[in-house]
Amino acid sequence: MDKKQMSGALVLVVLTVGILFGFSVMGDDALADATKHEVTADGYGGPIHLEVYLQGDEVVDIRVMEQNETEGIGDVAIEEMVAKIMEAQSTEVDVHSGATVSSNAVIAAVNKALGKDSASEDSEEPSASDYQAEGVLAMAPGYGGDIVLDVIMDGDDILDIKVLDHKETEGIGDVAIESMVDKILQAQSADVDVETGATVSSEAVIKAVAEAAGQNVSKSEAPADPAAEYDLETYEPEGVLVSGKGFQDRYDMYLDVIFEGSELVEIRVIQHNETKGFGDGALRVVPERIVNQQTTEVDVQTGATWTSTAIIELVQQAIDEAGIDLTEQEVEEEEGPAPAAGG
Repeated sequence: MDKKQMSGALVLVVLTVGILFGFSVMGDDALADATKHEVTADGYGGPIHLEVYLQGDEVVDIRVMEQNETEGIGDVAIEEMVAKIMEAQSTEVDVHSGATVSSNAVIAAVNKALGKDSASEDSEEPSASDYQAEGVLAMAPGYGGDIVLDVIMDGDDILDIKVLDHKETEGIGDVAIESMVDKILQAQSADVDVETGATVSSEAVIKAVAEAAGQNVSKSEAPADPAAEYDLETYEPEGVLVSGKGFQDRYDMYLDVIFEGSELVEIRVIQHNETKGFGDGALRVVPERIVNQQTTEVDVQTGATWTSTAIIELVQQAIDEAGIDLTEQEVEEEEGPAPAAGG
């Protein structure tokens, strides 16, 4: 890395740290001659509100005033995008991997302040319907809609798989698609393991490629809903019944936390409305971890942090209400990948 590259990298780090800890890179005195532009663009979780300070065409500061992006994904993307734009003095920067919608929202908002269109007509990519396929066009329903692929074959060899269109969850389903494409190309087969936390998206890629390549693949049976055998209206609790909000504080979740003496023996999911393929997987895995380890200090389920945290907090509430002191158990590390959150 030469001196110029190192200098640029250090600037980016400083800018990102500044945004991360909530202070402005520029002091208020330094902005006295700047023009403030209050701009908004739609992100993944709602509007992203920015204050963009300009001196002529120079972007002297960008302040994030409000955002509701996914914690650990979209919010990190906003921080990085602001730092990139400030360092490059341009909105023509790479989007943050796994958070395209959030990244593009920051770009669009800053472009509004600069009086620019978010994208020119010349830079627009052709839609899937206009695309001239190099191989076999394949489509299968994913979690958010159809996943459209161009599967390029040479005899039985899979040369390339191009993702033309999808509407999968940012940071989860879209990442799974990329991973599945890599797995299939390496294995030269669609009969590969699905991605943890994104079963529906993964199986859609498998189905589309298998049909295009004329391959037969095994299909795993989806796990049952963890609350399938219970009815909240008629259920008689055997332990401490606790309730709270799950994903994004939108949906009610009811758990029956059952004790025998000072031991936590079972956590039953009585009712929930968590997302199929993501949150419902956490409802299977996290309670089991808590019971096995006799503590709420367990790992959250990959791809379902919000739901996992809600479960942990509700179980801790039940423990506190019961006045139980659990004895934490040591458990051996699991071999192989963690259980899938998907269904």
